[in-house]
Amino acid sequence: MPYVGDLAAVIDIDCIRSAGIRMGVDPLGGASVHYWEPISVLYGLDITLVHSVVDPTFSFMTVDHDGKIRMDCSSPYAMAGLVELKDQFEIAFANDTDADRHGIVTRSMGLDESKPLSCGSDSYLLTHRPIGRNRRR
Repeated sequence: MPYVGDLAAVIDIDCIRSAGIRMGVDPLGGASVHYWEPISVLYGLDITLVHSVVDPTFSFMTVDHDGKIRMDCSSPYAMAGLVELKDQFEIAFANDTDADRHGIVTRSMGLDESKPLSCGSDSYLLTHRPIGRNRRR
């Protein structure tokens, strides 16, 4: 998978690996489910996939305040399952079903609703990521 192989070009994988962080990941039944195990294996990261089934019915999801299912990673309702597991990991991530949004859960904060961790990640990528001819700006 070219995406998995290229991650080390944009993320300091050695730093993450040397920190020995235990990470949980919930792809929320969607597109990223088949990426997390290869990432874990290739880079030697301690990643636990908490749901590994692609489920187009989203039967595993908790319902939102109005009884509807929403795949919004910033919603405490959508993230309730991962928040329940927060003490098992130093940090946990969820991707929405098409993997263009993410939610972050930590032991100390639970769901990161204010997005300071996301802002820090974005800042790191923008200041440390090499931009070459074959990369989008």
